[in-house]
Amino acid sequence: MKIFETLIFSTILIFSLNHLKAQEAAHSNLPVISYKDYGFKNIVKKAVSIYYLKDSLKITATMEQGYLFNDKGNITQKYIKILGKYASQTYTYYIYKNGLLDSIKTRASAKNFNNDVHFEYNKEGKIVKSHGIGYYTNYTDFFAYQNNKLVNSLRTYPNSNNKIECNYHYKHNILNYVEEINISKSNKKTTIDTTTYYYSKEKLFASYNSKGEKITFYDTPYGDLEKTIKKTTKSVILDSRKLYEENPEEFSRTIETKFVKSAQIVNKNYQETNAENDWIYMFEYNNAYGQKQKRYIFQEVVYPNDKVSGSTKFDSFFEKRVKQKLAWIPQDLF
Repeated sequence: MKIFETLIFSTILIFSLNHLKAQEAAHSNLPVISYKDYGFKNIVKKAVSIYYLKDSLKITATMEQGYLFNDKGNITQKYIKILGKYASQTYTYYIYKNGLLDSIKTRASAKNFNNDVHFEYNKEGKIVKSHGIGYYTNYTDFFAYQNNKLVNSLRTYPNSNNKIECNYHYKHNILNYVEEINISKSNKKTTIDTTTYYYSKEKLFASYNSKGEKITFYDTPYGDLEKTIKKTTKSVILDSRKLYEENPEEFSRTIETKFVKSAQIVNKNYQETNAENDWIYMFEYNNAYGQKQKRYIFQEVVYPNDKVSGSTKFDSFFEKRVKQKLAWIPQDLF
């Protein structure tokens, strides 16, 4: 039974955590609750999307994902339903007290994955501690601030010596880079895995993992590109970021001539929006887990005035537009 539950949960992770990277930071961070963190430009009341896989024989709906928001635009519930033979569902509830996020409760078909997370605040209303507890969940997070900016987070696991620490660095009061240090100890051996995430204009620009010697550029014209580069220095990313900020077109040409041929696309999406500039059609290619998947995602959005935009039904005309829009990308990269 546990093996079956693990299979279900792994499937949920593959489908949900890859999508809309804006929803969650790539590194450890504070919980995201605003509609903006979930990729919406406007306050929404509800949003439901259906994920489809398509091959030469059929179109298959594989997952349903939904969000509910309150009047302030803060999330109150999200759910994921895996469709098909191994159907399962996971609901996450966000509970507020006095306008602050008090706890997050997750309830899944596989009950061993149920968990609760509780938050503690300082006098300024900043989260300083959170504790997650469940059958497979047991951790405590600590958060430290300076000038109202998050400067450090530390996750500890009571039953082990493992921990994850993040240090947040700012330049002119804007996030510059985040260094995430993952420390694991077993059999008297300590392993340290460090990933540094670089930002540009408050958006994730690139990251470098010292253990795997992998550099990733995010949101390039080709999507998220990953490449193994031995002995990468900080200056490589900083020079690239400077070029991107000063001359985006030249940066794109540099990516194409010096990076693309020896890199792989780990994520690429193309989306179309409604009149409110919220996406309702999305195509997503993902290879982050070594499983190349192309998904079509269709979303229905309900606004506070009950106006409905979009549909969760598969749209073959959008599929044709995707093929035209992405025809310039060499297919061997997919």
